[in-house]
Amino acid sequence: MESDLEERCETSVHHLSESAVVKEVLNRAVSVCGTVDVAVLLCIEWSDDFDPATSTKQHHRSCWIKTVTILPVCYSGKKVDESSTFPIAIGRKNEDHEPVEKCFSEEMKLLFLRSFSVLQ
Repeated sequence: MESDLEERCETSVHHLSESAVVKEVLNRAVSVCGTVDVAVLLCIEWSDDFDPATSTKQHHRSCWIKTVTILPVCYSGKKVDESSTFPIAIGRKNEDHEPVEKCFSEEMKLLFLRSFSVLQ
């Protein structure tokens, strides 16, 4: 049983750049960019609701927030441990968040298209 644990620890991902998915993304980026230095930005979207203050009135002042965390990964093998989280929107929990989601999605598509057009 110990040998199984030791084997799993040896093959565990200890850094984002060691992940099979990230390696695949980096390899695809290099195949598109050729000899150009490649830096891939992985983005994690997150949204949730929360109560900004403890209150006896449940959900009276509940808020909603959407953030994006950007994690840079270098193809050169340099480990980049820094990530940055940015607030995208904050509002009331019970309001319609679809306009924010749609706008963010369109902005991400535009960013992707602009990045891709620079490579061509």
